[in-house]
Amino acid sequence: MEAFALVSLGQRIYHTDSRSYRQRGSPIIRQTCLPPKRSNPQPIKHSKTCDLKTRPFSLRLASPYLKPWLSPGIAAFPTPTLTCRRRLQTSPDGQPELKKSNPMRPQTSFIFDLDGTLTDSVYQNVAAWKEALDAENIPLAMWRIHRKIGMSGGLMLKSLSRETGMSITDEQAERLSEKHAQAYERLQHQIIALPGAVELLETLDKENLKWCIATSGGIDTATINLKALKLDINKINIVTRDDVSYGKPDPDLFLAAAKKIGAPIDECLVIGDAIWDMLAARRCKATG
Repeated sequence: MEAFALVSLGQRIYHTDSRSYRQRGSPIIRQTCLPPKRSNPQPIKHSKTCDLKTRPFSLRLASPYLKPWLSPGIAAFPTPTLTCRRRLQTSPDGQPELKKSNPMRPQTSFIFDLDGTLTDSVYQNVAAWKEALDAENIPLAMWRIHRKIGMSGGLMLKSLSRETGMSITDEQAERLSEKHAQAYERLQHQIIALPGAVELLETLDKENLKWCIATSGGIDTATINLKALKLDINKINIVTRDDVSYGKPDPDLFLAAAKKIGAPIDECLVIGDAIWDMLAARRCKATG
């Protein structure tokens, strides 16, 4: 036997007419099928807490007795019993309790990248390299430079040379580094600290947690960025490209930073904005 469900204002009414119709001003009538008859029908008993009449309409959909004949459009909505479920674990006495996350270990130390992580200086860095390359008559799109930001300057130039097929001599690379530093200094008034960076470092100091800055830039560009953070380079732990043999993505900077703050590298958390930071962290077995 076929029936029709009349859906209006959260109510479900079964219409006995066998024809599907829609009159002016009347709600849509959807065709459904009644649940199959049981051979030994028994009355379904509902407790007071799960009585369909006392439930809100949104919770009525969660009843297993309504699912067989819900219309497809209504049955597609997720039930509140599934969306509101929280993950529980059992305590030693057998009682359920909320699963607690592990607190941060007290010995965790932090290693920060500088450009793009603590200071908003990535685009100034790109513009400075673009100006230096143009001065040497080396045509290069800015998006190519942007992809390599986070590497050390020398490694970036070698990578760009291989990628574009252009040859850059050692003398040119040295001049490019000098011109980049000069252009970056002219743009230093545009460099600011990223939101929350200063407060984060102050909080780490208050909690007596070790931290260090490891940057692929030289000491000159690092000093400009530290001014935006209101930090004195002589009073903080910092490692620059001038202090190691190889820059990112090699792990030398992070290894030197961990050694400087006296922390095992596998207990350090590396925070950076570039893939080169994560590659360097993985190579020295730090968490990044």
